[in-house]
Amino acid sequence: MHLDLSDNFLYGDIPFSVSKLKKLELLNLKNNQLTGPIPTTLTQIPNLKTLDLARNQLTGEIPRLIYWNEVLQYLGLRGNSLTGSLSPDMCQLTGLWYFDVRGNNLTGPIPDNIGNCTSFEIL
Repeated sequence: MHLDLSDNFLYGDIPFSVSKLKKLELLNLKNNQLTGPIPTTLTQIPNLKTLDLARNQLTGEIPRLIYWNEVLQYLGLRGNSLTGSLSPDMCQLTGLWYFDVRGNNLTGPIPDNIGNCTSFEIL
């Protein structure tokens, strides 16, 4: 199942109920006006391969649980107002090949183990 609501004028928080879509493989909400934190419930979608939340107004930290999603392949978070630092756990995403967090407010060091993220093609 794919849910593509990109390039609209959607606003407000991402509803927690999206996580009830257990067959969801692609969630594309990029280029909207969504606000608030990334719901940790998104990490509970078992088949989610593509998560694109780029170019919104999302705030807060990247949920740590997202780094333990074994099927996630594409994570687009660019152009938001995310804070915090990159977690060393990001290399646990063994199926991930696309990881884009540019244009946020991330701080701190680049994780020492970044060289071990061998599945990443675009970082």
